[in-house]
Amino acid sequence: AFAPDERPQLIEATISGVVVRWHAVEGQVVQEGELLVELADNDPERIVRLELQEDAAVERLAAYRAQAEAYRERMEALRRSQDAQVSAARAEVRVAFDTLSGQRELLVAAEARVRANDTQQARVSDLAAEGLASQRERELASLGATDAQASLRAARAQVNATEARLGVARASLERVQATTDADLRAAAASLSSAET
Repeated sequence: AFAPDERPQLIEATISGVVVRWHAVEGQVVQEGELLVELADNDPERIVRLELQEDAAVERLAAYRAQAEAYRERMEALRRSQDAQVSAARAEVRVAFDTLSGQRELLVAAEARVRANDTQQARVSDLAAEGLASQRERELASLGATDAQASLRAARAQVNATEARLGVARASLERVQATTDADLRAAAASLSSAET
């Protein structure tokens, strides 16, 4: 019984299978790397299944890469959107600030007009007491003072309204920055998850 296939042989292999053909007999001198035996897999569909699993893994990998690319594109779009929104909000703040600066200058001018009209009214009253100014001049001075006071109240109201608009514009800028930062962080987390 020198033929190996005529008696049981214990062979260790990385996969299970059956001996198809022996290429060496017991006692024969062989060289390193020489084929000794051919094995056939017990499961003839194993290769097909492994190829299908490999194909599915390749498709999943491609899907993950596409998803990661979609997240990268979303992050870029969010960055551009954030830049535009923040730029617009900053412009609103600048416009409100510039408007407020102009209105404060008008307020200073209105305060100066009130002081000037109050001085004029006092001067005309003093002159009228001495008989040097007419009733008409007193009425015009009083009307000028009243008009200056109304202009001052209107200028103060405009300054207050613009200060409120400036506060709203600043709050809007902060909200835009916070919202877009949160969107970017969420997209970055999704990208990181897709890349792992």
